[in-house]
Amino acid sequence: MKSAYEIALERAEKMSDSAEGVNSLEVREEIKPILAEFFRGDIDADDLWEKLKTKNKEELIEAQLMLIESIGLRNTPEQIERRKKGIIAVENLISGEKTSFLEQTFTQAANLQQQYEQQKKQIEKQIKDHMENSQGQMKAVQTADGRTVMKEEPGMDSKTKNQFAQQIANFQKMFTQRFDEIIEDLKSEVKNR
Repeated sequence: MKSAYEIALERAEKMSDSAEGVNSLEVREEIKPILAEFFRGDIDADDLWEKLKTKNKEELIEAQLMLIESIGLRNTPEQIERRKKGIIAVENLISGEKTSFLEQTFTQAANLQQQYEQQKKQIEKQIKDHMENSQGQMKAVQTADGRTVMKEEPGMDSKTKNQFAQQIANFQKMFTQRFDEIIEDLKSEVKNR
């Protein structure tokens, strides 16, 4: 499993479908080491501001986009808050006019992430409760002396497993779509200057 840092860098590397092409890639390559320090926790939002203060507007917008692209539903609340502070620090270098929108949108993202975690725990509890309360299934098991005996093992039938799997898939899809919409709103607002 990849660390949050690796995932953040991968997302930051993904190119947007814009026409900037090579220029955008060059800017991203220049900014990536600074953001890597930020993602690792080596620098905070104030230090990020200090390191980016000499960059031009296009470079700052690209830095904001990279920070936004590093946000995911599975980030911890602390990681989301850290990225928010970084994005707002960069916004203050650009103009500060979008700060209110950014704050509101991050509040939405944090609330959605909190709902996701709560519902995820509820589903996990449902599965655990079902496993504890379900009747075991009889399975043939070989003993140490080579005999085959029937043994009851806790579990759930395949129909119930499929229902839970479908519930989890639908749950994750719904929250991922909603979170992606928030991220796209952020990116769109940052790009439209």
